[in-house]
Parts: sequence; structure tokens; C-alpha cells
Amino acid sequence: MRKSYLIAYTFLLTLLSFSSYSQCHYTIDMQDSYGDGWNGASVDVTVNGSPATSFGFTNGNNSSDSLFTLSGDVVEFNFVSGNWDTEITFQVYDPSGFQILNIGPFATNDGNDSFLLTDTSNSTCLPQNVSVTFSVDMNNTTASFTTPEINGDWNSYCGNCDPMSDSDGDNIWETTLTLLSGSYEYYFTADNVLIEETLNSVETCTNGNPNATRRVLNVSNQNIILPTVCWSSCSECNDFPQPPAGVNCTVGVPSLAFSDDCEQQGNWTGDFGTGNGIWQLNTGGTASGGTGPDGSFSGSSYFYFESSTFGGGGASQFDTATIISPQIDLTNAIDGAELSFWVHARGSSMGQLSVGISNSPNGPFTNIYNQLGETHLAGNSPWTQIGIDVSSFLGQNLYASFTYTRLPQANPTYTGDLAIDLLEVITCSSCPSPSNISSNNITSSSADINWTSNGTETQWEINYNGNSVLTSSFPTTLNNLNPNTTYNVTVSAICSTTNQSPTPYSTTFTTSCNSELAPYFEDFDNGISNCWSQELSTDDFDWSLNSGPTPSNGFGTGPTDDITGGGNYIYTEASNPRNTGDIAIIYSSLIDVSNLTSPELNFYYHMFGPNMGTLEIEIFDGNSYTNIFSLTGDQGDQWFQNTIPIVTSSNVVQFKIIGEIGGDWSGDIAVDNFEVREAPTCPTPTNLTFSNVTPNSVVLDWIPGTNVNSWIVDFNGNTVNTTTIPFTLPNLTPNSTYDIFVTGLCANNDTSYSSNTISVTTACPYRVAPFTENFDTSFPLCWSQEATNDDFDWDLEAGGTPSANTGPSDDVTIGGNYMYTEASNPRDDGDFAIMYSESIDISSLNNPKLNFYSHMYGSAIGELQIDMFDGNSYIPIFNKIGDQGDQWVEENIFLSTTSNYIHFRITGILSVDANGDTWPGDIAIDEISVMDGIGDDLETISGYANTACDLGNAEIVTMKIVNAGASSQSNFDVSYTVNNGTPITETISNVVNPGDTMVYSFNTSLDMSADGIYNIDYECLLSNDQNLTNNLYSGTDENFVSPTAPVTADDTICTGDTAYLEAVSSQGQINWYSDLNGTQDLSSTAVTPFATTTYYAEVQASRFYKDDFESFPNGSLIAQSSPNWSTISGTGGGQDDAFISGAQASSGNNSIYINQLNDDDLYMLIDPIVNSGNVEISFDIRVETNANINFQESLVPVSNEIFQLSIGSGTLAFDIGPTVLTAPCPANSNWFNLKIIGDLDASTWNIYVDDNFLFGSYIAGANLLGSVNFRPEPGDEYYLDDVEWYVISDDDCISPLAPITIVVEDCSAIGENMSQSLELYPNPTNGVLNFNGNTLVEDIQVIDNHGKIVFEVNLNSFKGSLDLSHLNRGIYFVKASSNSGLIHKKIILN
Repeated sequence: MRKSYLIAYTFLLTLLSFSSYSQCHYTIDMQDSYGDGWNGASVDVTVNGSPATSFGFTNGNNSSDSLFTLSGDVVEFNFVSGNWDTEITFQVYDPSGFQILNIGPFATNDGNDSFLLTDTSNSTCLPQNVSVTFSVDMNNTTASFTTPEINGDWNSYCGNCDPMSDSDGDNIWETTLTLLSGSYEYYFTADNVLIEETLNSVETCTNGNPNATRRVLNVSNQNIILPTVCWSSCSECNDFPQPPAGVNCTVGVPSLAFSDDCEQQGNWTGDFGTGNGIWQLNTGGTASGGTGPDGSFSGSSYFYFESSTFGGGGASQFDTATIISPQIDLTNAIDGAELSFWVHARGSSMGQLSVGISNSPNGPFTNIYNQLGETHLAGNSPWTQIGIDVSSFLGQNLYASFTYTRLPQANPTYTGDLAIDLLEVITCSSCPSPSNISSNNITSSSADINWTSNGTETQWEINYNGNSVLTSSFPTTLNNLNPNTTYNVTVSAICSTTNQSPTPYSTTFTTSCNSELAPYFEDFDNGISNCWSQELSTDDFDWSLNSGPTPSNGFGTGPTDDITGGGNYIYTEASNPRNTGDIAIIYSSLIDVSNLTSPELNFYYHMFGPNMGTLEIEIFDGNSYTNIFSLTGDQGDQWFQNTIPIVTSSNVVQFKIIGEIGGDWSGDIAVDNFEVREAPTCPTPTNLTFSNVTPNSVVLDWIPGTNVNSWIVDFNGNTVNTTTIPFTLPNLTPNSTYDIFVTGLCANNDTSYSSNTISVTTACPYRVAPFTENFDTSFPLCWSQEATNDDFDWDLEAGGTPSANTGPSDDVTIGGNYMYTEASNPRDDGDFAIMYSESIDISSLNNPKLNFYSHMYGSAIGELQIDMFDGNSYIPIFNKIGDQGDQWVEENIFLSTTSNYIHFRITGILSVDANGDTWPGDIAIDEISVMDGIGDDLETISGYANTACDLGNAEIVTMKIVNAGASSQSNFDVSYTVNNGTPITETISNVVNPGDTMVYSFNTSLDMSADGIYNIDYECLLSNDQNLTNNLYSGTDENFVSPTAPVTADDTICTGDTAYLEAVSSQGQINWYSDLNGTQDLSSTAVTPFATTTYYAEVQASRFYKDDFESFPNGSLIAQSSPNWSTISGTGGGQDDAFISGAQASSGNNSIYINQLNDDDLYMLIDPIVNSGNVEISFDIRVETNANINFQESLVPVSNEIFQLSIGSGTLAFDIGPTVLTAPCPANSNWFNLKIIGDLDASTWNIYVDDNFLFGSYIAGANLLGSVNFRPEPGDEYYLDDVEWYVISDDDCISPLAPITIVVEDCSAIGENMSQSLELYPNPTNGVLNFNGNTLVEDIQVIDNHGKIVFEVNLNSFKGSLDLSHLNRGIYFVKASSNSGLIHKKIILN
């Protein structure tokens, strides 16, 4: 029990500790799915408008960070895109621990810069005193000064009240101040603001204000030591460039005390290695584009920091990495010393290089040089030499450290490869080092060493490979050296018994080889022997050492491996920059053949390629070279053995091997197993090959030696004798690998050398049908991929393929594997992949059938082809081309063959889409079966009558049939049955062959004139059908309901008056036309004809919703009162619901009032969600301050946003993500109509104000609509009225046209009486309109210029007043009904 109490107490302490921390801090949890950090992406945060921090990380899968805030701080989060945003997710929590952001992964890798959130901190922390240490480096300041100081918010920029000090005299000034937690601005000045630093407002440490640029500081509740910054900079001081100054020697002469050319790691230590985020030794350019040098400064190699964080090198190992030089001996230095090195820093994300000095390789190191950012603009920009005075370290042993620090939040990370080369130290020495050390006259046992003396010494010490010799003259000959050995030689001057120079210079040489005693064998598996040599002057290029295939092997040239497998060979690479006729020459070592009676040369060559050149071998006998072998042209893709007798009078021979380039790159020549040996008395068989591999045998063929008639065949240690060529080797085990060679058998059991060895794998045993291969275990052992005559291989996959919008999401049975062709880079149009099934025994099947499932989905789908091999040739049996939809499709093919043994060749051929891409072209295949098919089987695939509006009484009915059996069929019955009624049966007399498909149209038509759904069963009625499960197909067709014509009412007006067209329907949207054919749209329902005119209305069937809110009580909550509305919380009636207001209205008396101060967050639901067709949303809006309206994909609050409309101060902004379109709109406090029309099939959206087109745009992925979110931003206030939406599908029907006639009369004769019968005043009016009639006025309507009735009142009075102050200013039409008729007037409302 005590233990459980302890656990609970510990958990409580942890919880309290976290709670205390989180109550002051925003925290962020960051993830990266690949594991290489965020690749330059970041979440940038401002507090109270000032930059506070930038969250991100450069390595690993996850990281966390936090930001201290005070209660009431306004915190803004923005995302800055990197290189691989699709890997990024993160969550942000406010100080109370509530999650306020959950972002990612992004849909694209870059271009995702976006504002995320503004939040007011609910931190419970109050300001507290914190110690803050400031440090500024004044070394780069050009102005003279006495004392720097800090001026900021906390001291009201008081001048010199916060001075700084420099206790150690390094011109880096510091001070520690006590500040309250919070955000500050400040900058450095000096001598009571006599001089001021000048900051660049674009730097990240500033407030960004170009007029008053200041540093910004966010002080949390913990003490802070700020990093040292350079005066007028956000970074440390940059010492670059700092060229060498040289040493001035008052004693001694300048002498090189140390030199390292960075050709090898040698005695350097530290963060050396391979991969990313580490120092490396390199030759040529670095692996990444846009960074690093093209090559070394000196020699062939250099050191560099590999800055990548992803790719082939894996995740970054270090963000800060240090390497340390070998020991630098300055113990004999007497006056002055300077360290120099060469640097190359190209790349937009270049970090910082710091150089330090220490007396120990373990440090600590004193920093003596800093370099920041990119200093070289191109790979071929000249390297820069840096010089550093190290005179203060005379008489000591030194170590130099080179530390690279990655640029924080670098984007991209990989363009920061910094390189160094040739580290040297010059000092003043009384005993200068000899220079220009050289070696010549090199033999197998001696070499002459020479040098330049730089002093007055008369004695020198030569050191070579741990040996030493004293000499008083030069050059000096070193004797008793070992042959074929590399020596490193240094020379030091001996100036006295106590004064000997260092040895910074050296030379390297290799002694020549002695002749090698035959028998001699070279297989190149340990490399090209030092005793072999490349021609240096009279050829065009060198022979190369290689293992495995040559670079061009996949394109039809070169071997795939050496002769024995797994070793090396030498070859001539024929690719660019080689030209026809170029030659490469290599010389063998000297070979002593004195011990051989009948020496012979035995070697293997490989000459495969359509543009093969020539291979020649010459022998040198001490006097001249004689050609002994020459061969030109393609010899096929195999190694050949060749044996040549050696005829020579010399005991020592050497061979020259010459390779000449043929027509182009497809001519790689290779040589292996080069041997000088005693020729056997029994000639050796050569060029052993094989063919006709079966599960139990293989046919062997070879070239016999002269007069040899018997041979021994060895296979895995077993032997059999034969006297025939070719020879069938029998009784082998299926699916087994055999190493086979042949030996000649002569008289007296004398045997020859063995032939070349071949490796043969017997075929798998025949798979006996019926069987099914589903690939769920693996790629079958006895299946195979084409090795040479295709472009790539089929892949085994589970789940989805790597590319979106192509390939299956799983295998046929769910959870298993399938085979597919991966169409992504580096694939091209026309590339193809071939795989072969195992051999199949179908002897037990009566009607053999191939059954499988194919999946061909994507815009670039090419072709799937299957051929059957019947023992003689391949026969095409299946072919399908193009996109078949995102589905597995079952395929059945009856196999016509006389052979009992078959196999299949399955080929996937790539194509391209309209964009020229191959990647949306993944083809998949699964569940391959060979089985006995049914003889008689007709299958009903589908059936169709018609689905449309206004169907007739004689619709054609069709059905689709396939012959799934092995026998042809004819004279069989088919039927269709409607709504379980009486079947209609007819007979098909046509012949349908196996595998053929037939579409049959019934002679008996179907009456579908009645609206509604028709359930139709289609059935094959083959009398002898052996499979009844696939005979029936059930389908559904529909005669869609067509709306009735709308109800209209004619009207009569006087000439010059305006009429307002009205039609009523509860079945959809009303469209108006000016012609009988319904082709001429009316843009407005307000018309002014000058003669009697007929107009036409129709109803477009649709889902719709309309509301003017007049049916709701003033003060009621709309989401609580109507199912068509919801809130951010998902329920109505809460704080986030909006109420019905009578304060403003576009028509009638009521509207919805939305105010951010009320926490309104309202959703108008488009239920169910719309995913096709057209949608039209219309509402009247009166903006008092601002309005923000979001269109959402889902009914669920806070779903994916399609776009946002922002309205205020006479401007409407259409925010579609990467672009914001703006246009003028009516000013605040005016009602206007806003209409949004979306074509979901085309993802286009258009905006209209008062029926005038404003703008429109295509919006990627905007093909769903579920709700409209009236979500106020801070300060928003507006009204909504007369809300309508219509959803029109492609299959919605249209009613007949309904006419409405406007009779126009000449009222001139009664005009005086009519005009005087109603007086309206004042006109224009500011709101109150008086009326006075000579006749009784029954009612008055006020109509806006859109034809909408915005005010209506029943009067039955001769005079009175109308309050129109709630209407927007503009022109209105007054329609009054009196006992004398209709009266039309026009008024102006100011």
C-alpha cells in the first residue's frame, strides 16, 4: 500500500510541476516522419507584435520547445515553409494546457507559408525580476569610443545609465541587468549615445521597423545569458576576409613549421566520418547542388562539412562538428608565427566556421577566428587564404580546431557545405627546414633523394618509413630498399646538436617491382597490382578496375560480374568522353618463365555490345613487342577462355593489353584471370556454355582440345564421363544450382586443365494445375524477372503504391500482397517490365483457364499484356490498355494449346499522361490461377434501360452477356423483369464464342413514362448452364421527377413604368427568360417594357433553402430555432449562437445579427454535403465594421476551409489560399446582395455583388461544400437577411415554361388624375415619406432595383407617413393599390 501511495505522490508532483510550467508557457510538440528534422521549416512567433522565437529542429523525428508569456500577451503564430513540409506535424498548447493548433502533414512539400493563429495568453504568470546578461563585440567597430551602453524600453533610452564593461580587454563588452518578465526593445550605443549602432530591419533579431530599428527581447521567468553579437549585427562578428600578413623575423628566417594538404585524415581527429552532418574527406565537388567547391585548392582532396540532413547520407549526425589538426611544433620557433589555411564557403544556407587554438587535442580551445555565411558565389570561385597570428604560442606545441555550426532553421539545409584545404604554419627559425624534397632514379632497391637547403647547415637527417640516415651531401642515395614498396621521406636540417629543423615537407615514391616467377596468376580481386602499369603517354585513357556490372551493363554492354562471381576484373569504359579509335594500354608485371618447359598464357575476355571495338595482346621478350592475340566485334554476353602458347628465347616476358573503342558507348571490353602456366600435354577444353535447362537436365557445349575425344564433366563434385559434344547432363535436382566444368581425358589417363566454370540453376518442378498464386508470402521462388531485355522489374507490394491517384490501395483479398509496375522516376514513356510465371503442368485439365485480377488506375496507365508459351513460341492471350478505374477487375481466358506444359510472360508497358508524366501509371496484378473452366456458362454482366427526365413509353432495354465457359453458345433465352412483375423473355440466335461479350437489345420496349424508380432483373436462361450463380444481374433506372410549371400572375402598367415579375414554386430555383424557347436569360426581374410583353419562368429542380427570418420572434437564437443552422460547438442555444434582430432588415422587419463581442460563431448547413453539380448561395448583408465568412468542406465545424470572404470599409477580399483577390463593394452600413456560385465539377467559384460579376477563380480541391461559417474575427459586426441556397445536380429536371404577360397601357389620358391621385413627399426623403391620396390607398409596396419587395404595409387610408429609415439609400419604386387602380411612383432615399 505504501508503494501505491508513493507512485501516486510522485505522479502528483510531476503533474504539479508540469502544470506550473505550462501555466506560463506556450508549448509546441514537433514531429518529422522521415527523421531528418524540419528541413528549414519553422513556426515563427511574435508577442505583442515583436518577434519572440522561431520553433523548429534540424535532426531526428521529434522535438519540443516552449515560449514564456505573461497574462494578456497577444501571441501570433505563423508557419514558414521548408523543403519537405509533407513530413511535418505539430501541436501547440496554450499556458493552460489546451491544444490550440494541430497542424500537418501538408499536402505539398513547399509553398505553405501561412498565418496560423492569434491568441491572447491565459498565462497565470505575472512579471518577475530576471537577470539578463548582454554582450557586444566591438572589434569591428570603426568609430572611436570609450564606453558602450544599452538603451531600451526599461530605462526609457536614458543614455549612459546602463554602461557596459570589458574586464579581460578583448573588446567584448558585457553587463548584467535586472529586468521584469516581458517584451522589450533596445539597442547598443556608446559614450552617452554619441555613437549608435545601425541595424538592418530585415534581420531576425529586430522589430522590423525601418524607421526606428531596435533589437527585440522576450524575457521569461528564468535568468538569460544572451549570446555575444557584433555591433550593428544580429550575429557574431565576421572576421572574413583575413588574409595572411606574413611574419617579420628580427631573429632567424621565415620557415615552414607545419604543412598538411588535407589529402587524407591522417592524424586529424574529431568529427570525421561519412554521411550527413559531419566532416568528410572529399575529391571533386560535394554531393549537393549549389554548394561546395568544384575541387580542391591543393592536391586532389580537401576536408568539408556535409550539411545535408536527408537523402543518401541519412539524418544529420551533428549540427556543430569539430575536427582537430595534428600537433604543430613551435618549440623551436624564435620570433613570429602565422597559421594559414584556404577556405571555400559557397551556399545560401552557409553556417559559421570557428577556429580555435589549444596546447592539447582535448582543449579547451581559444577562439581566434570566426567566419559567417556565404563568401563564395560559385563552385569555381577561387579559394580564399585566411591568416591568423599565433605568435603568442611560440615555444609550444599547438593544435588547431575547426568547428562548423549549422545555420539555425536553414532552408534548404543542404546548401551549407564549407571546405578547408592546405593548413600551414610559418614561423621564424634559426634552423629553417629544407624544401623541394624530390626523388628520382628509382629502382627496385634504391632511390636518389634531393632537396633545397634554406640555411647554412652542413648536415641533414633523412627519415623514411621509420628508418633514418645522416648525410653531409645531397643528393643522397637510399639503398637496400624493398621492391614494390611505397616510401614517405622527410629531410631535416641539423644546425647544431640542440637545433634541428622541423619536417613540414616530404616526398613519396614507390620502388619498382622485381620479375615474378611463373606459374603466375592475377585475378584482380585485390585490385590492380602495383607491378602492373598504365601507359602514361601514347594512349587516350586507362583500363579501369570493376566489380559487378559496368555502368552501361543495363543498356547492352559489359559483363555483370567477374568470371568467378563476386570478384574484380579490368575493363575499358566506352562511354563519353570516349571516341571511336581511342585506345587504353596496360602492362602486366615482369614474369619469369624460366621454370616452365612449355609456358602458355591463359586468360578470359568479355566482349559484349553492338559497337564493340578490338582487344589485342602483345608479348615483350626483352627486345620488342609481338602481337599474339587480336579480336574485333561483339562476341555475346559471356566470358570466353583463351589459351596461347608462349614462344620466346627470353626468361622474362611482359604483356601489353590494348583495348580500342568501337562505334560508341556500347563497347565495354573486359579481361580477367590472367595466367602464365605450364601447358598441359592434354589440351584444355574452352568456352564451356549451356542451353535447354529443364528441371532435371542441362545441355553442355564446349570447344575441345586437339585430338581429344573424351572428357570428364564435374558438377558440384560429382563426375560423369562423355565422348559426345554437345552433352546432356541428366538426373539433376529441380531448382538447384550447379557449378560445372569440363576436363579433357587423354591417353594413359592424362588430364587437361579444367575449362571455365559455369553456374547453372535447373528449372523449378512443374506446378500442377489447378493452383492459385496470390504473392502473399513473397515473390515466388520459381517465378522470375527478365534479366536483360526489359527496362525495370515488377515489384512486390502490400497496401497502396507510393504514388497518389494511381495503383490499388490493397490487394484483392485485403491484407496480402500483389505485383505491380512502379511508374515513378526514373521511368520513361515506353519503358516495360517483364516477369515469367513458373512452368505449369495442365495435363489434368479438360478446359484449362487462366483467371486473374488486374488493377489499371491512373491518368498515365499504359498496357498490360500476357503471352502464353506452349513449348514452341509465345502466343498473345490478353491485352488491355488505359485507365480502367480504381478497382480490381477479374479476367478469365480459356487456354487453347496442345502442350501439357506452359508458362506465362507478363509485361507491363508504361505510358504518359497529358502532362508528360509516367508516375500516375502503376499497373497491378494479383490472384493468378490456372484451373479447369466450366464448359457451358453464360454470365450476365450488366443491364440498362434509361435514367433521365421525361422518359417515354417505349424505352429500349439492353443487357450485356459474356460467355464465361469453354463452349460456344447460341439459341438461348434471356429475360428482363420490372419491379418483380412478369418476365419479358426473348431468344438470342447469335453464336457467342468462349470469352466473347455480347450486348443484346430486347425487341420488347419498356414503358417508363411514369416518374419513379424501376428495379429491373436481367437473366440468362441457358438450359444447360453449369454455373447458375452468375446468370442474374439487378439494376435500377429512374424517371426523375420533373417539377411543375411555376405559378405566375399577369400585370398591367402604364407606358414607362416598371413591372416586377413574380413566380411561385416550392420545387426549386426559378429562372426567367424573355423568349418562348427559354434561351434568352433575364438579368433582373424588374422590367420596363414599352409594349405588352410576355416573359417566361421555369423551375430548375433543386435542393434549396430560403429564409427571411420573419417567422422567428425578435431575440430568438437562429441555430436553436432552425435545423438549417448550427454553431462552432455543434449545438444551438449557446454563447456562440446568433440572435434574430429587428434593428435592421433588408426586407420585412427581421435579420440575423452577428457580433464578435457576443462570441457568435454561426454555421449555415448545406445538408447533405454537395460534391457535384452547381451550388448558388445568396444573402443580403449589411456590414457595420467588418465581416469574415468561410466556406467549409464539411458539416462538422472547423472542417477544411475552401475559401474566405472578408468585407469591410467598401472592400471585398476573396482569399483562396495562395492568392487574395480584392474589389470595391458598397460601403459600411449599407445593405447589398452577395451571391456566390460554385461549379463543383470544375472547382470554380464566382462572386457577384448586386447581380454584378466581381471576380472568380479556380480553386484546387474546392469540389465539396458542407457549410458556410459566419465566423467573426476581432471587431466584426454585421447583419444577414434573405438567405437562399440552391443545389442543382446534373440530373435535376426542368419544368415547362410558364408565361407572364405585362400589359402596357397608354395612361396619358388619365395621367393627370392618376398622378394627382397620390402625392409622395418629401422626395428625395431622408427616411420619413408622407403620402396623400385623392382616393383611398389600400396598400403600398416599396421595391428595390432588383425587384425585391423591401417594405410592404396595408393602409386603407387617404394619407399618412411611412418610416423608410431602415432602408439603404438609393432609388426605389413605390407601388400603391387604390380604388382607382395601381399607381407607380419613383422615390429617392438619401
